[in-house]
Amino acid sequence: MNEPTAETVRAFYAHLCETFGARVVPKAGSSLMSAAGWGLGALRTVGLRVPDPAAFASRYVTTIGSTVFVPYEVGVESGPWTRWVQIETIAHECEHVAQRRRMGASYEVAYLTSTRERAHLEADAYRCNLELHHWRHGRVPAGLPGVLAASLRDYGCSDADVAVTERHLRASAASVRQGAVVSEAAYHALRWLDAHAPQLRAPGVARPS
Repeated sequence: MNEPTAETVRAFYAHLCETFGARVVPKAGSSLMSAAGWGLGALRTVGLRVPDPAAFASRYVTTIGSTVFVPYEVGVESGPWTRWVQIETIAHECEHVAQRRRMGASYEVAYLTSTRERAHLEADAYRCNLELHHWRHGRVPAGLPGVLAASLRDYGCSDADVAVTERHLRASAASVRQGAVVSEAAYHALRWLDAHAPQLRAPGVARPS
C-alpha cells in the first residue's frame, strides 16, 4: 500500500487550515497546554476519569477555537502518529472548527457543560474519520465504530453516552460503506487527496463527487 509522504501531509495540513481558518501549534512549549495538563491532574485527584497530564501531552490533540494543538511534528511519524493518522486527525479537528463556526459561542458551552452534547459533537467528527478510513482502505471494519465511541470515556463521557455514540457511528458506517461523504471536513479533505494523492485511495473506491 502506498504511504503518504511528509510533503503530502504538510501540504494537506496547509490546505485544510486555509479552508477552515485553522492553525496548528505544537503542544510542547505551549503555556496554555501546560496549564490544561495541570488542570487535568487536579481533576484526577478528585476521582474524575480524565487523561493524566503525560498522556494528554503525548496522545491527544486539542482544539481550542480554531487553534489545533498537536503532540507531533506535522509530517514526521512518531509513535502512534503515523502520517495517515495525522491526515485523519487534522480532518477530525477541522470538523470541530466547522462546528464551532456554525454554532458560535454555544459550541464551547455545549462541549464543556454537557457530556451528552460533547458525545454528539464528537460523533459527528468521528464520522469524518470513518469517511477517510473508507477512502483509504476501501472498508469500515465492524469494530471501528465501537473503538471510536469507547474513546469518549477519556473525555468524561458516560457509558450511556458511549452507547448512543456507537449506535450513531454504526448507522453512519452503513452509509459510508456505500460511498456517502457528508462531513464538511471530509468533503474538502477527500477532494484534495483525490486531486493530489490519488495513489492513497483504495482500489474500487469511487472518486468523491
